[in-house]
Amino acid sequence: QNAFSSDPSAVGSALTVNNVPFTVVGITPPEFFGVSPESPDVTVALAMQPVVERRWSPEGQSFFHTADVWWLNIMGRLKPDITISAAQAELDAIFGSVLEASAIELPPDTRPPEMFLLSGAKGTDTSRWRYSRSLWTLLAIVGLVLLIACANVANLLLARATSRRKEITVRLALGAKRSRLVRQLLTESMLLSMISGAFGLLLSYWGSHALVTMVSAPDAVRLSLGPDARVLGFTGAVCILTGILFGLAPAVRASRVNLAPALKEGTAIPWTSRSSEHTPLLGRSLIVLQVALSLLLLVGAGLFLRTLRNLNRIEIGFQSEGLLLFGINPTLNGYSGERLANVYRQVYRGLESVPGVISATASRHRLLSGWMSNTSIKVHGSAPPSGKRMRVAVNHVGPGFFETMGIPILLGRGPTERDTAKAPLVAFVNETAARHYLAEGSPIGKTFRWHQRKYDGPDVTVAGVVKGARYDRLKNEIEPTIYVPYEQNHWGFGGLNFAVRTAGRPEAVVGAIRAALREIDANLPMIDIKTQQRQIADGLRQERLFARLSTTFAVLAVVLACIGIYGVMSYSVARRTGEIGIRMAFGARYFDIAWLVLRQSVVLVAIGVVAGLAATLAATRLVSAMLYGIEPNDPATLAATALIIIATSLAAAYLPARKAARVNPMDALRCE
Repeated sequence: QNAFSSDPSAVGSALTVNNVPFTVVGITPPEFFGVSPESPDVTVALAMQPVVERRWSPEGQSFFHTADVWWLNIMGRLKPDITISAAQAELDAIFGSVLEASAIELPPDTRPPEMFLLSGAKGTDTSRWRYSRSLWTLLAIVGLVLLIACANVANLLLARATSRRKEITVRLALGAKRSRLVRQLLTESMLLSMISGAFGLLLSYWGSHALVTMVSAPDAVRLSLGPDARVLGFTGAVCILTGILFGLAPAVRASRVNLAPALKEGTAIPWTSRSSEHTPLLGRSLIVLQVALSLLLLVGAGLFLRTLRNLNRIEIGFQSEGLLLFGINPTLNGYSGERLANVYRQVYRGLESVPGVISATASRHRLLSGWMSNTSIKVHGSAPPSGKRMRVAVNHVGPGFFETMGIPILLGRGPTERDTAKAPLVAFVNETAARHYLAEGSPIGKTFRWHQRKYDGPDVTVAGVVKGARYDRLKNEIEPTIYVPYEQNHWGFGGLNFAVRTAGRPEAVVGAIRAALREIDANLPMIDIKTQQRQIADGLRQERLFARLSTTFAVLAVVLACIGIYGVMSYSVARRTGEIGIRMAFGARYFDIAWLVLRQSVVLVAIGVVAGLAATLAATRLVSAMLYGIEPNDPATLAATALIIIATSLAAAYLPARKAARVNPMDALRCE
């Protein structure tokens, strides 16, 4: 679609991948995404891997000839009568013989490789695992909002049924059966529910695309979301179920009429009636339910918002403002060895000549990108604590890395252009690594070796100590980290990520940088261009999504609860107009009437808040893994949300109370 405009004659066309010519021999159907999460656009024969990716082991051989590099996913189709467990048992024996033949030497505390058989029905994408908890939580939030809306509608149906009591009484007196009246009222409720569901489906066409945009990472598998037969079936079932459940109680209650008193009774309720007759027990229970669920959702929104705030306030250890990030990989164009090192030196000089660029550097992994490397070291003259391995995170960096990234150098120096493959091996440690493994005396000048299988290289000298900076993710603590000049990486080096510090907006220099790279090599594209702040924001994609959605649904829930309280109290005031007029005729004051109407709401809201707090204390533990820097039952969040619910609910109830207190006694008595 992108390269050949969906032309079927593309078969037989020439295609160049990483400067390697290929011929298109097949086109996959649109619904085929492959088995990997990247949804590859081009698939080539496995035998071409050494040529296309140009990756070599230290011995100079491809991965096919390196026994201790495990890099393949093996796929097979089981026979109809073979289970996964049976296939696992059979393959374990085969895999064991493969390990023996490869003669792999492993460190004493390292587990040998294992083979796991998994169902390949959904490929190797991990999006389902990564987003499963979040999407189930989102489904629960939406369900609670639906429950609040249904409780609101049920209250309105109760009020409507009460206003139709005269009509229902006449129907019963003329011989109508209660079952027929219940069916009629249920039909009205179902019709209302189905119309609402139809409008919801129309909104879902827009909402599903918006949700996928917010929830999917840029490199995630392409998600095909939208209303289909399953969505239509689920929506229809929910509409029918909610229509029956929340329309049945009002229908049954409306049909329970004592004919003789009802026919004699006027349209208004006598002022001597108890308040429970104006607001039935079911209606009051639904108000309590709405307040409790609104409080639960509001607490969840508060926790997610505070989590996002805490993550944004984390001290990352470097200056993220004014940094432009992009990657280049000259190895794909055939560069290697000294030619590769020279092209990177040219890139450095080209970047420094771009107007608006203050400095530039490179590293194997971007900071806070979700990626990192780690290994173990042996420090001369120092034993590992409690016999454990000295685990460290490793990043291979270029000259001026700490200065460009804004990481303070505490002792010694940082990497320079003199730290080439032929120079003495040096490394730079962060203060966490120095404190854990180099605590005795000054770390500068101490030596260590990489503790890796099949590698026993020369000593590496510590040349600098820098302040700790977060490496892979914001949520992870600063680990012991060692920075190594990329030219001194004993495994060799390939593609690098560049960081450019600019005087103005980082996006403004992209065109000039692209032009500078074209002068070096016209086939050297910039990969994954973004600012460092955008890089950090991408790492908070899920937290930001939930903060937005939970806040939106919580506000919607509070609005629905307030509308419900306002509707019920307004109906109660309308039913008690005569009573209010008589009370005012006997001298009741403004505040007496207002409190008469308001006190019932105060009680219901108080009960709802207590019930909501109890539900919150039990439910928030389920989302504790999604929080950062805050306890699930944070007292400040609970108190703040409770005050918000009380204030908004009483404000909604005060409007009908204020209206009741301003009733003209003569008009009220005339109405009676």
